[in-house]
Amino acid sequence: VVWDQRGSGKSYYTTEQIGDTMTVPQMLNDTAEMIEYLRKRFNRDKIFVMGQSWGSALGIHMAKEHPEWIYAYIGIGQVVNQAESRRISYNHVLQLLKEKDDTSGIKRLEDMAPYPDNSMPVEEYYKNWGIMEGYLNTLGIGDWHQKTDPVKYKLLMLSFLLRSHTISLSEMYRDLFSGDQPSKLPSLKEG
Repeated sequence: VVWDQRGSGKSYYTTEQIGDTMTVPQMLNDTAEMIEYLRKRFNRDKIFVMGQSWGSALGIHMAKEHPEWIYAYIGIGQVVNQAESRRISYNHVLQLLKEKDDTSGIKRLEDMAPYPDNSMPVEEYYKNWGIMEGYLNTLGIGDWHQKTDPVKYKLLMLSFLLRSHTISLSEMYRDLFSGDQPSKLPSLKEG
């Protein structure tokens, strides 16, 4: 079973529509409900759970809170401490920029210090992370380091999506170009 979590895939709503329903406690409750549903649907006391990225944070919590529901938990891109991970990334990128004597990059990163700063507005928090991702990729250490051109990245993603039999053109546009991303709501920002 591949689960479209609240605010993603076929379960997508605009940030205006989804309102205050996307919170960490609600996402954990959704995860528990999904596991309970699958256990009942397939008449199993336990199931295997795999979580990737944000799903890994939910999955590891379920494995800890309800081991009686789960045969095994598999984490992919396991989130452990997102704020600390981003702090390490920030310091590493800043050091690499200093080694390259990239004065404009150094200034840009120093202007966002301290990063991450959970007291900053959510829009600024994610804008700064976008800047960080750009540097990670440019330096060859980011997730998309070989796809640093945002237009090429979107075209690559579009080529994958166009082969899908389950995603409509309007959903493709929304995911790639609209900028309306419920996953970046303030209620989900790391604490």
